[in-house]
Amino acid sequence: MTVNVTEKKLEFFDKLLSKNPDLQKQFEQFMSESDDSEGNPCRFDSGEYISEAALSYIEDLENLDFSKPDWEMYTPRHSGYIPDYEAMEHMAEDMIAEEFEIFNLSIIGEISRAKSDLALLSLPAIYDACIKAEIPDEYDTLYDHHEYLLEGLRVLQTDVIKEIEKMVLPGRQVRCFFYGFFEHFQSGYNDNDEFLRFFEPLMLSLITEQETAEYVEKLINELNIPRHFMPQTATELFRVCGNTAKWTEQAEELCDKDVAVARNLLVYYAGHEYDEYIRISKKLWNAGLFQRELGEFIFQNIRHENHPEFYKNVLLWLTSTFRRISYYNLLRDLMQPDEKNDFILHHKGDHLFYTGMLEAEGRYSDILQFIRQHFDSYKFNQIISKLLEPYPEESFALLKRKVLNTVETERGRNVYQIMVEWLRIAKKIKGMNGPVRDLVSQLYDWQPRLPALRDELKKAGFIKQ
Repeated sequence: MTVNVTEKKLEFFDKLLSKNPDLQKQFEQFMSESDDSEGNPCRFDSGEYISEAALSYIEDLENLDFSKPDWEMYTPRHSGYIPDYEAMEHMAEDMIAEEFEIFNLSIIGEISRAKSDLALLSLPAIYDACIKAEIPDEYDTLYDHHEYLLEGLRVLQTDVIKEIEKMVLPGRQVRCFFYGFFEHFQSGYNDNDEFLRFFEPLMLSLITEQETAEYVEKLINELNIPRHFMPQTATELFRVCGNTAKWTEQAEELCDKDVAVARNLLVYYAGHEYDEYIRISKKLWNAGLFQRELGEFIFQNIRHENHPEFYKNVLLWLTSTFRRISYYNLLRDLMQPDEKNDFILHHKGDHLFYTGMLEAEGRYSDILQFIRQHFDSYKFNQIISKLLEPYPEESFALLKRKVLNTVETERGRNVYQIMVEWLRIAKKIKGMNGPVRDLVSQLYDWQPRLPALRDELKKAGFIKQ
């Protein structure tokens, strides 16, 4: 970068600061911060601050009264009838949302005034308030207002994260937050694994720089903070510090606690150490952990020639769980005939998947027998479409029967639109144009006349207008 460009940038930055008082405060605070990371980084009693703030938030929340809704201020969620209990629930939700909006404005304001340590420590204070506040609710308007309040705090935490990601926070203030946060955990939540897990998104957003990550790692050791209560943070610290060996070691210890930790570890091993990838995959799989979340990734990276049994076991689970014919096409060649037939029959309750497997095996006569036995199947259209080519006459006979049975027993435009869809399927059958035209004529001339059906036939192009 040339000197001229650097000078221009400094000039631009100086003018920007002069026009933005909040940014000026942030810059001044950043420049005045000490890099010393020893001892207590807070310039105030963080424990006392959290306790006092929590009491204030509790008072604010308990000033709400779900038992006395303001009906004049109620705005219905939708038109039509709304029972009183539902309307009261809406008003209670609105009261909480309004209160959290006030909390939001206060915390974001503290951040903009370069008091991010106070702002961040306000979040665990609000957590205390959410679980301790007893809001008057004579009619049990909200089933569990504590959980509803915590959900409001989750949203607030996300808003705060978005705000701090746009800023450069002073290192001392970030260290102060972690110091006060972990001390608060020890004083009131040291046997509660939900507290640290709740604030993992916030912690992860604050440890993106090596200096901060090293401080937090040191603090965790000094205060003996249980790492399994915050598995994502505990592992990410080493990744940010660039210590791959410690990161993989920590991730292996905690991968059974958190799906994100497990996924990150598997992704790394899949690209670097295949044997370790298989070892961790088997460990998780045999424990029944995160199969829905990670099953497809695990399968995609198993080499069949190296681990055929594991490959087949995972594929069996994927095929049964997600019921995709693409998986079955991979599985079918790995099973003995009896095993394959048992597998197919086991899934007979899923009409489309069952007939899809029969189609893959070329067992069209079994599909024909099945659709005759399950004439009212909710997947009739998809199943009959499999038989148009191998059994054209039988397929048309089934479609015609479906159409005539329906026109004799049901009425309504929606019904006629379904009938037209069956006619469209029938029209795809080679050599059946004549029978389809005859069936359309029969429907058009039906007695008593059905104007709506005639209209649907015209719109579908079966009758020239």
